Amino acid sequence: MDSPRQTAYEIIYDVLENNAYVNIALNKVLRNRKADAAERRFVSMLVYGTVSYKLTLDRIIERFSKRSVNSIDKKIRNVLRLGVFQLVFSKFIPAYSACNETVDLAKRLSHPKVAGFVNGVMRSIARSEQPLVLPDKAKEPVEYLSLKYSMSEKIIRKLIPVFGLEETEQFCAACLERPDLYIRVNTLVTDPDTLLQSLIKQGFEAEKSAAEEAVLKLKSASGLFDTPEFNRGAFVVMDESASLPVKALDPKPGSVVFDCCAAPGGKTMALSEMMQDTGRILAMDIHKHKVDLMEETFRKAGRKNIECTVHDARVLIEDLKESADGVLLDVPCTGLGIIRRKPDIKWNYEDEPELLRLQKDILDTCCMYVKPGGALVYSTCTVLPEENEDRIKEFLKEHPNFELGEIRYEPGKITRYATGSFVNTYPHVHGTDGFFAAKLIRRV
Repeated sequence: MDSPRQTAYEIIYDVLENNAYVNIALNKVLRNRKADAAERRFVSMLVYGTVSYKLTLDRIIERFSKRSVNSIDKKIRNVLRLGVFQLVFSKFIPAYSACNETVDLAKRLSHPKVAGFVNGVMRSIARSEQPLVLPDKAKEPVEYLSLKYSMSEKIIRKLIPVFGLEETEQFCAACLERPDLYIRVNTLVTDPDTLLQSLIKQGFEAEKSAAEEAVLKLKSASGLFDTPEFNRGAFVVMDESASLPVKALDPKPGSVVFDCCAAPGGKTMALSEMMQDTGRILAMDIHKHKVDLMEETFRKAGRKNIECTVHDARVLIEDLKESADGVLLDVPCTGLGIIRRKPDIKWNYEDEPELLRLQKDILDTCCMYVKPGGALVYSTCTVLPEENEDRIKEFLKEHPNFELGEIRYEPGKITRYATGSFVNTYPHVHGTDGFFAAKLIRRV
């Protein structure tokens, strides 16, 4: 049995059984193994593919094993998930290799009788002309999309009223694609050309972003966080669309800005860059361990205008009322716009009224920091109107001292409303993460 599949299995088990974050678990294991570029790519493909197709893989396993996935030993069901992904969805792994390696892995993790069970399931799937049988799309559209794209039926039912059936299918298909990785260059430490050439020499597939000069595009993050450049704060990870709220706020040098839900700090760094490391940025987050990580990131990057504090954004700091030129509010959300990067969202999604209340409470509190003439940018990484446009429309009704401002962003969908506009980005339309932003200006 080859070790890359063993490595992939260990990561998949951690994600699917222990609720580990796939990107964190993958990077941690590959860093400890000191894997080369080819092995990193192969393991990453196996892990993201298996995790992304989990719901569909489970249905196939149940069909050919005649057993519920939950009744199968945890180790063995994840061996099967990894094997069936290679067998059904991988375009370049031969069926014999997928079967043999999966059975060998089962032997290592269990006893011969269990390996025989795995062998029987894998060989049956390999012989089948149609291992995945889809429902009739016209009669059962929700079930069809859920099974074909391995997406929770709860999510499908939320999306169809937003996009319609055909565009929902486009969204689901886009969520199965592996996204490129984008990093924002810390121009206080290096410049884009120097960083680009250094990463290429270290074996990374990298190029400049077409949208922004200080952003580079990479095919994979594997090994990126072990580079000398990362250790000296030369860049932060940040998708192209994540710069939308920062650009919308457009802070000026010397201004006072509050980033009220700041972790992990990429947007805070971008704000600092736009302000030329002048003025004052107060970066808040409710979790101390995340604030500690942000402080370390900003220290490495040499940023002098950022102050970090542990704080619950729902609680008003009275002394700071009406003191900020700008407030950035990237609130907790369902994350449906970043499923490509966090595929576990596909089956962990829950329709939570408490989340909507949390978003409202944070917005109602943090708007009080904005001075007359100042601005607040509200943003999410989801595509649901109830967390986006509807939230802002409700806010404007309840806060007549604010008006909606204009935002221009490319690529992005601009929607006019009242005195300003909303901006959305979508993975199936713009090829980016799904983001939303609205700029709220306090009347003088």
